[in-house]
Amino acid sequence: MTGRNTFRIVLSAAEAIVLDGWLRREVIARRCANLSSACAHAAEPVALHALAASLQATPGTAGGRSMLRAAREMLAPEETEIIVDLLGHEDDPPLPDACPPERDERFDLARPETLVLFEFLCREVDEQKGRNLSHALVVVGEFWALNSLQNVLEPGDFYSASRDYQLQLDDARSLILKRNSP
Repeated sequence: MTGRNTFRIVLSAAEAIVLDGWLRREVIARRCANLSSACAHAAEPVALHALAASLQATPGTAGGRSMLRAAREMLAPEETEIIVDLLGHEDDPPLPDACPPERDERFDLARPETLVLFEFLCREVDEQKGRNLSHALVVVGEFWALNSLQNVLEPGDFYSASRDYQLQLDDARSLILKRNSP
């Protein structure tokens, strides 16, 4: 927790890199076209844009294609075949061109966006098991990066237990739309 109006998000470097790549492709470049069936409220794409902006400001997410590929493999490694030669020696599996750093990436996100993203992820990752996101996911590692973000947000105290959750969610959605209207 960093302040009253923001929430500190901590992800592994691999999770941040994969999530950043997904957001750049689906939210920035494709303007949420593949997320139309997943976004249930107009505030959700705006919150995804805010998340993208926060991640782009994180220095560890800028790594290029080889870094993105390595990060994706770390989140969802493929089954590998071990080749044993006639002498019984195993070939070492090839190392990725680049490896994400082992440090965590930290960034802050405004509380309303955090609450709206948490609701979005609970619905789309937990309840729908990614069905509405299927057109927006290229590799399984992207789903696991979204799942990791949901896990980070879950214990957050970005909403008050003393108020009705739906009322807080409605307030957060309204505030996001109000702040981002022309």
